[in-house]
Amino acid sequence: MDFFKNKYGFFVEIAEQGSITKAAEKLHISQPALSKYLQRLEQSLGGMLFDRSVLPIKLTRLGEIFLRYAMQSINQEKLCSDQISDLRNNEYESLRIGIGPWRASCILPTLLPFFESKRPYVRVSVYEGLSDDLAEQLQKGNIDVCILGLAESYPFISTIPLRDEYVLMLANKLNPSINFLPIDRMKNGIIPRVNLQNFKQERFILTSRRQGFAQVIYDYFAKIHFEPREILEITNLQTGMYMTANSNYISFLPEIAIHTLLIPETLAWFSIGDPPLVYPISIGYSDAFPMKKATRDFIEATIAFTNATLPLSPKPVLF
Repeated sequence: MDFFKNKYGFFVEIAEQGSITKAAEKLHISQPALSKYLQRLEQSLGGMLFDRSVLPIKLTRLGEIFLRYAMQSINQEKLCSDQISDLRNNEYESLRIGIGPWRASCILPTLLPFFESKRPYVRVSVYEGLSDDLAEQLQKGNIDVCILGLAESYPFISTIPLRDEYVLMLANKLNPSINFLPIDRMKNGIIPRVNLQNFKQERFILTSRRQGFAQVIYDYFAKIHFEPREILEITNLQTGMYMTANSNYISFLPEIAIHTLLIPETLAWFSIGDPPLVYPISIGYSDAFPMKKATRDFIEATIAFTNATLPLSPKPVLF
C-alpha cells in the first residue's frame, strides 16, 4: 500500500537532499524522470515548490506547507497499512495494564482512547491495585506495564518518570480553619500554599500507608513533627474527597484530580510544604520479560499523553 509514499515520497526526498540529482541517485531513478515528476506535481498545485535559483535548492512557502501535508499523509498511510496488515493476519496483541483504582478513574477514560486510536488492534485488559501489588504483579509477569508512585521503593522493576504531582490539601470552604485564607481554587493558574502546622487541631482523612500517596504524606508528617488531633483511615481517596466536601474533615488528593475530575464546589485546595510536597509518578515495566511492541507503544503514548494534557501547575504561593 505505497500510494502516498509513491505520490509524495519523491518530493520529500528532493526536499531532504536539496538537489534533484542527489535525490534521483538515492531513489535509483533517472534525473530527467524525477524532474518530470516534480514539474507535474507543481503544475497540479499551481505553484513552485522549490526555489531553484540557489544551491542547494530550497523550499518555497508553498513547498513548506506541502511538505508538512506530505509527511502527514505518508505517516497516516503507514499507520493505515500496518493496521490493515494486522487485521488481515488476525494479529491481535494483548496488553495488560496495571494501575491504582483512583488513578484509573482519573486518566484511563482519556488515555485509553488516545492509545487505542494509535493501536486499535491491541486487546487491552486493566488490573487495578495498590502500588505494592502492581510492582509484585509486574515482577511475576502477570501484567506488562503499570503506572505507579514512589518508583524508588521498587528497585526490582524498571521505571520511567512521568511527572511530579503536587500533594493537595482539601478543606471545606465553610471550615473555620481556613477563614483567613483565600479560597480561590487557583488564581492565575497558581495553587495557594499553606503551613500545615496551622491545622494541628483538625480531623484528617488519610488512606492506608500501603498506598504510596498516603505514605508520602505520613513521611512528611514525621519530617515536620506534625501530629493531627485525629486521623480517620479509609481505602479510597474519592471517599475522603466527598467526606471533606460535606464536613470539616481535612483530606488530600494528588494534583491530577483537579485536571481530570469534577471537584465539588464546596471544596478549596492548597499545597503544603516548602518546597511544595510532591508525589512522583512513573510508568514501570520488567526487564525480566521481553517487551512487547504494544507495551513499548503504550509507554510512548502515556508519556506523550502526560506531557500534552497534564502540565505541572505553577509553583504554589504561600498565604
